[in-house]
This record gives sequence, structure tokens and C-alpha cells, in this order.
Amino acid sequence: MDILQPFGLGNRNWLGLVFLCDHGLRTGWSVLAFVAIFKLVETGAITLLSRIASLKPDGPVPPVLALIRESCELAAVVAATWVMARIEGRSLFSYGFNGCGKMTRLCTGAFWGFVSLSALVGMLWYAGTLVFEGKSLAGLVAWKYALVWLLCFSS
Repeated sequence: MDILQPFGLGNRNWLGLVFLCDHGLRTGWSVLAFVAIFKLVETGAITLLSRIASLKPDGPVPPVLALIRESCELAAVVAATWVMARIEGRSLFSYGFNGCGKMTRLCTGAFWGFVSLSALVGMLWYAGTLVFEGKSLAGLVAWKYALVWLLCFSS
């Protein structure tokens, strides 16, 4: 007698019970696989980048270095999402980027991301753990600097 028969599961194999459900890969395993793929790609990209440039500068992080590092993170997320989409037999854009309201979701996410980062910076500044010092920027130079950091935080 199969040990699973009292539970109404018949002769299904254990591997299928642990990893699969009626809709494919179980959610927990999907998340674990995504994180593992992301960390693998990210570690590879950072290792490759560290051979080309110093990723730990003395002093403040320059915006160009921050943009490069954030771009690596974005590439790792897209790569992991693409691999998971292939595993699950879905489109890359099926993860919240199709259907009606996709621009609304994108703008809402960007807005709340900006608000949460601004709140974090404000709290760190208020607690004294973040200090604004250095060059006094004005005019076109200030806007250029702001645009570069906007690119860093939006990637």
C-alpha cells in the first residue's frame, strides 16, 4: 500500500509533490530559484566588473560607478526573470507588465519608490547618520548631477 493513499494522493511520486502543483512549479520553489539565479548572475557580473574597475572607491561613490553597479543589478533581475519565464513557460512581460493599466502600475511604483527613498534619506539625515557636505552645486551643474543620480536610482 502506498503511504500517500490515505491522503487521497494515490501513487503520485514524492518529487512531484514537493516541487510541482497543478499550475507548474510551486511558488516557494519559484522564488528560491529566482533568488539563486539572480545571485549567480549578479555575482558573476560584479566579479567581472571588479576586474575592469575598482568597485570600492575611497570616499564617496561617484555617480558613474553607482550607475554601472545599478545597471548590473537591473541586468541580473532581467536575466533571472527571463530564465524563470522560460522555466514556467510564460512571457517575460507576464510578470505585471501586460494587460490594461501597465503604465499606471509603472508610474505608481516609480512614485512610491521615490517617496520611500526620500523618506529613508530624510530619516537618515535626521538621525545624523547621513551628512550632506562637499561641493556647493548650482545652476546647470546641479541639474546635471541630479539627472545622473536620478538615472542611478531609477535603474
